[in-house]
Amino acid sequence: KTVAIVGTSGNGKSTIAALLERLYDVTAGSIKIDNTDIKALNSSDLRGRVLGYIDQEPILFSTSIMENIRYGNLEATDDEVNIVIYSVTKFQTRIVTKFPPQGN
Repeated sequence: KTVAIVGTSGNGKSTIAALLERLYDVTAGSIKIDNTDIKALNSSDLRGRVLGYIDQEPILFSTSIMENIRYGNLEATDDEVNIVIYSVTKFQTRIVTKFPPQGN
């Protein structure tokens, strides 16, 4: 199941994301995924397999694009990274075709 958290600036989206990623823990109550408190889950599994997070601002490290993509999975092979690059390029092409830029 995929859930998107969207809203205007200042309404807590980043705070929710930080809590879900356990960058810090809730001070009262608990956050559960499938009735399991996220404090009981391995942090790397939680971030790598359960949750995906897209920040408001993209961040690129001073290295190659391939290494920037590999940052999400340091054990990824070159072939796996190339599959990601191909998939993203194909997706972007579909989006641009479906929603072409509008003139002012």
